[in-house]
Amino acid sequence: MESTKTIDAYSRRVLRQISPEVRNTLSIIQMEAIIQAIKDVHPLKEHLINIRGVLPFFRMRYYFVFLMGRDERRITNTEENECRTPRSLLALFYFLIFALSPIILAILLFYGLLI
Repeated sequence: MESTKTIDAYSRRVLRQISPEVRNTLSIIQMEAIIQAIKDVHPLKEHLINIRGVLPFFRMRYYFVFLMGRDERRITNTEENECRTPRSLLALFYFLIFALSPIILAILLFYGLLI
């Protein structure tokens, strides 16, 4: 079997779900084919924007993930119609306000226009 250092965490987690009796009977070629199949359908493929971090808060730690990229999933007619609703436009407006406001604030602070 391939060393665990070259297997990504997601593939390792999926492989652990296979019972040890079955996993030990797999040949190296079979294991590599399974790992490649997992990588091909991996839900966390490369994104245009991939920001991850951890925020310590007292004795606890909270993680955050911000991913943005092209949606390659098949869209149904219902979802397509929902994308055109005013609610979706309002959500987009709020997203742009909250996403761009820190940038605008930083620019204003940098040029001293806010003080």
